[in-house]
Amino acid sequence: MMMEQLELNQRQLKLTFQIMNLSRDQSNIEELNRGQEEEKYIDISELHETFEDPNSVKANISIDDVCCKKQKASGRKNGSPPKEKREMVYNTVVHIQDKASKTYTLNTSNIAQMMIIVLAFLVSNELLSKPGSLVFFTDGARDLRSAIQGMFNFLSFKIILDWYHLQKKCKDLLSMAISGKQIKNQMLTELLAWLWLGKVERAIKVFQDLSQDQVKNTKELHNLINYLHRNSSCIPCYALRKRLGLRLSSNPVEKANERARFQQAKAQWHELEC
Repeated sequence: MMMEQLELNQRQLKLTFQIMNLSRDQSNIEELNRGQEEEKYIDISELHETFEDPNSVKANISIDDVCCKKQKASGRKNGSPPKEKREMVYNTVVHIQDKASKTYTLNTSNIAQMMIIVLAFLVSNELLSKPGSLVFFTDGARDLRSAIQGMFNFLSFKIILDWYHLQKKCKDLLSMAISGKQIKNQMLTELLAWLWLGKVERAIKVFQDLSQDQVKNTKELHNLINYLHRNSSCIPCYALRKRLGLRLSSNPVEKANERARFQQAKAQWHELEC
């Protein structure tokens, strides 16, 4: 009986928070829409996500794979044959920020191992027992999303395609897909403007007016469109998230990645010297 009452109280509390957040979101949307063209209006009924209260987040978790070239046992000598393709070394890096803004960096050799370590970390630090949800930030990689869904499907969580990686992916693929610097930059600006509002389908329509001579690589253009379609459920209205003071990106984990790359190279050189 006590457990049933506790569950009922938790559901009622969750519903109260949702109503409060809906009112908060609607008010901020009205501010963002003021003075905008109708096509750029943000409609709360079209948003596929709920915007969390920063105070009700168990932890923000940024996760990314790090890759660097394995160091060779010796340098190239005069008259030596052409360079062979270097073996790559992979690591998975996670940056965790709790409610108190304390930050932790975890580093393992693969994604599966990292998921176990993250779960163990959350349990040992009593973060799972706190109210609220987990918020994951990724680069949109399918293996990362599948690993998160497989490990944390018993919890309340959301996955967000972080803005840093979204910008980078769009820029990199457009550079390979489009001819002409001016048209490429114009298209990137327009594409990101729609994605900033969370309007993925409208963003993809940017490519409809391209002529054949403006496309230098159809495959890369299709790769970008497929990337946006595949991650559409993880692309929020970044404009509203920013206005609400919510996190947009996994920039902290990028700094951790740079340290991880340095440590990888340093460790390899140490092994070679020994």
